[in-house]
Amino acid sequence: MKYLHIMKNEKFIASFITFIHTHFNPDEHLFIILGGVSQEKHPVPDHPNVIVIKSMNSPLRYFSAVKQLKPYFEQAEKVIIHSLLIRGIIDFFFYNLRFCTKAYWVVWGGDLYDYPAKKKKLKRQFYLYKKRQVIKRIAGLITYIRGDYELARRWYGAEGSYHECLMYQSNTYKAIPLPETAKEEVCIQVGNSANPTNNHLEILQKLRPYADEKIKIICPLSYGSKQHAKKVAATGKAWFGDKFQPLMTFLPYEEYLNSLAEIDIAVFNHKRQQAMGNIITLLGLGKKVYLRSDISTWGLFEEKGVRLFDSCGPLSIERLPAETEAANCQRIQTLFSDAVLQTQWAEIFQESEQR
Repeated sequence: MKYLHIMKNEKFIASFITFIHTHFNPDEHLFIILGGVSQEKHPVPDHPNVIVIKSMNSPLRYFSAVKQLKPYFEQAEKVIIHSLLIRGIIDFFFYNLRFCTKAYWVVWGGDLYDYPAKKKKLKRQFYLYKKRQVIKRIAGLITYIRGDYELARRWYGAEGSYHECLMYQSNTYKAIPLPETAKEEVCIQVGNSANPTNNHLEILQKLRPYADEKIKIICPLSYGSKQHAKKVAATGKAWFGDKFQPLMTFLPYEEYLNSLAEIDIAVFNHKRQQAMGNIITLLGLGKKVYLRSDISTWGLFEEKGVRLFDSCGPLSIERLPAETEAANCQRIQTLFSDAVLQTQWAEIFQESEQR
């Protein structure tokens, strides 16, 4: 075993393990799953090199997990941490700082953007201190958004190398058949979850002038805050009636992808990098996408030559011009492909052998 992957179970983890097994030597990789969503919801592949350890959500479980983890950390040439949101992982590294020199952090977003916390409690400040000591010593950061890497340097003093990588297949282009018949109504997606960070109500307010137009608003609210989901659903129904369609239940992955093919315009009003899988898929389908222009995601697509629209300003329900649609599709298919993902991971693994 050369490469140790530490990860919590999420909807894209199983496909990542399969991806590594398909394109690389599985004997060189060990995957340890620490907590996350239940395997009933998202099953973990049953392979000899996949180990599931209970979440470190109590002192007893933490010390038990540490005892199991240390031998693997000692043996591995490189440790890849898939998100620092794994319960107890900051404490593990803080009290074992020597492991940081061979650790590479796959930046998910939430594990970076919890820095500007409003809470001033001593416990929170101590946690941020520990996190800073860990991040500044980590050997490398893996992300495809350079702006996030720069924020890690600014906020946490990160000194590790930058590795551009799409990380998971959920962030790659997907060829999805588009509807063959043109429709009169404009289908608009608002946000990607019931997380309040979507700032749904601000966008719905901007769409109110179009309430009498031929529109349909799709609003995914199947995961996140149930209370916020109810508030958004009630507001949407009050303002737009039957033209507002909240998605309150979790759709199977393929069914959700097919629903994206029906979208004409998508508005993501997050104030930080978020919803990247949705955004990349929609851009690859030639859809018109609104993002905030003051976040790192905007800079990524601007650098790649992908045309976006600014959600900070007024919204238009005009579809994307054909020329822009074709250009965006071509860039996404080329720059966000499975082949690019494979090459990027190969370079990361090869670099570790040269260290």
